[in-house]
Amino acid sequence: METVAEQPVPETAPRPNIELTDALSLIPRLFAGFLLGGLAVLHIFTRQWGMVAFLSIASGVLLYWGYRLMMKMRSENVEYIAYRAAQEAEERARKAAHR
Repeated sequence: METVAEQPVPETAPRPNIELTDALSLIPRLFAGFLLGGLAVLHIFTRQWGMVAFLSIASGVLLYWGYRLMMKMRSENVEYIAYRAAQEAEERARKAAHR
């Protein structure tokens, strides 16, 4: 008979640690950065160099902030990312075995 201490503990999946404000602000930041970058390219053809400079800097700042936020979210969720990678590798191996 197994006691409570001897019973195997089922491995539970780690939960991602993502703040709602981070999740809701990441996509708009990246979208706005790419949009402003596209507008900067359009202003190159009209030779409005002041607007090109302004839009390029604004686009770069937004994309940089988005990149920093993604890296922050990745560094806070190392266990979850490793767990998902192991799951996906296991599934790929299972699919390869069935072929």
